[in-house]
Amino acid sequence: MFYNEPFDEKILETLKKYEEFHRNSMNKYSKHTSLGRFHNRLVSIILEKDNGYAEYQLWWLFHNCISHPILGILPCKQTVKLHQWASLKLNNLPTDRMKEADVPVIKNYKAWFKHNVLAHLAIGLAPCMKTFYYHDITAKEMNVDGWV
Repeated sequence: MFYNEPFDEKILETLKKYEEFHRNSMNKYSKHTSLGRFHNRLVSIILEKDNGYAEYQLWWLFHNCISHPILGILPCKQTVKLHQWASLKLNNLPTDRMKEADVPVIKNYKAWFKHNVLAHLAIGLAPCMKTFYYHDITAKEMNVDGWV
């Protein structure tokens, strides 16, 4: 559903009720699973912007299908910076909040590649329970501090 006009009151009220239900039902999991973070961001952005859904989908695809695979193939300062910028855009945060980020210490490149290329392409193109689960499992498997 794409909205180019401001929401009417009934739709906005329904979305706010859904947001309250969603936050109450997933609160203890939301920060710890990719599915919870996906839903929380999506609901927040839809409520904040008239074209929030379309914008969120654009940044979702860019972040997961472009910045993560590039980072997975070539982890360096420039790709870390691209990933950080895409993350801020995805989370609807100002890019002036970017901080200098270090290239992560990668102990297992195969697990790093599997997570950043395969898992992120999977959730980017087909966000569903199975792909979010695969993402979370590969994040644990790669075991890189500060990266999920």
